[in-house]
Amino acid sequence: MEGNNMLREGLKPILNRTHVVVEDNAYPEWSGESDLQSSDEDTLRSAVHSLTTCLKGDMQKIINYLRDMWCRASVRVDCPDRD
Repeated sequence: MEGNNMLREGLKPILNRTHVVVEDNAYPEWSGESDLQSSDEDTLRSAVHSLTTCLKGDMQKIINYLRDMWCRASVRVDCPDRD
């Protein structure tokens, strides 16, 4: 959670300039959490694979979002899909 708070604090100047509202605690439940504690190797392997796949997708979304926010907050005119 500390990393989330640090990221949010670092983004505040950009968010304030772009007038974006961030919802607090908008975290979905993950049904596979108990599988990470399983003693069955196949179940555990599947859960880790699922988790890392989700994390990879989430990280890419964050990277794209940060690039978009940086582009909107900057004076660059070569940003893709700029309004």
